[in-house]
This record gives sequence, C-alpha cells and structure tokens, in this order.
Amino acid sequence: MLTTTLFVLLLSSTSQVYKCDFNGSAIYSQQPCGDDAELVEIKTTSVGGNTISTLAPSKPAMSEYDQISLNIDKRNLNIELVKLNAQKERTIKRRNAELAALRAKQSRARNNLAGATFLESISTEMNAVVSRYDADIAELNRQIDQLTARIRKL
Repeated sequence: MLTTTLFVLLLSSTSQVYKCDFNGSAIYSQQPCGDDAELVEIKTTSVGGNTISTLAPSKPAMSEYDQISLNIDKRNLNIELVKLNAQKERTIKRRNAELAALRAKQSRARNNLAGATFLESISTEMNAVVSRYDADIAELNRQIDQLTARIRKL
C-alpha cells in the first residue's frame, strides 16, 4: 500500500506519464518507453478529505480538420470497397456465363458420334476458364480483405 501511495504521489508531481506494455506487465515512465507508449492522465478526486489519484489513458483531442480528413479517408476507402465487390460480382458472372456456354457445347458434343475428342477439348477449356477466374477472384478477395482491414484501423 505504501509503495502504491508513493507511486501515485510521484506520478502526481509529474506533468506527463506514459504507460507501456513490457512482457505483459504495465510500466509507467515520465518519458515514452517504447513505440506503444500511451499517454496517461492522472485524475485526482477528493472523497471525505482523502485525495484519490487514478490513472486514465489520455487521448489527444482530434482537431476538426483531422476528423474531416479521417471521415474523407473512410468514405474513399468504402467507395473503393464497393467498387471491388462490384468488380468481383461481374467477374463471377462472366465466369458463369463462359462456363454455361461451354456446358451447352458439351451437351451438343455428347449427341455427336465424333464428339469424344471435342468433349475432352471442352473439358480442358472449362478447367482453364475456372482456373483463370479463380485466380482473378482470389486477387480481388485479397484486395477486399486489405481494404477492410484498413477501414477497421481508422
């Protein structure tokens, strides 16, 4: 208890206190103690003649300009996200249309006596279409995931 009281008294006398995480433990310092240093505000309250000091994270107030800039960034990222999702949907529709056309060819080839070689050719072409579009869709999914992560960070 004495150590805590001395610690709070020492912190009360400083103008700024920083909190860092070191191997799962909180460390307090008068100077930033790492890249993850968080400015902590000391709040004092009087209760029945006793002064109680508590530590609270201090978030610097965001200027109106910074808030507007942040909102514009979020809006632009959301617009880009909508565009990527639309592009992905168009890609899926094009893939499905190409596969439907190839299935129709396949159906006609089955009704033909000489169609066995043609069927094999169509199957190979279908596999190539699926592979190409799957690669495109996977890339779009990767971009969508990255953009979603950036939006969450804002």
